[in-house]
Amino acid sequence: MQRKSRESDRRGEARFDIVGHLKGTFAAVETMHVRNLSLGGALVETLRPLPPESMHMLHFEQEIAVGGIQSRVVRVAASADKPSYTVALEFINADPAALAQIGRILQAKRRDRD
Repeated sequence: MQRKSRESDRRGEARFDIVGHLKGTFAAVETMHVRNLSLGGALVETLRPLPPESMHMLHFEQEIAVGGIQSRVVRVAASADKPSYTVALEFINADPAALAQIGRILQAKRRDRD
């Protein structure tokens, strides 16, 4: 097999093979529908199943954007009536400021309901 010439290699930096194990992570942004919300977690609907026990950074957008909240997938169930998944998330070590913002969202929803 012929090796490509260095001139056709567009890499600007040298690359090295990794010997042993090197783990990495990546984040993919997916919009999800929030079914219900509490100060301890959320039930959301997604287009893809999330692995149980996996950790995710969750952001809410409303009148007041809520910063990232670390969450853990507790339970995943396929929806019976459409191609989506219901995912139960537990908030892990949520920042008090983020919890206060969620509290304001919940208060506003209570006022709307009453």
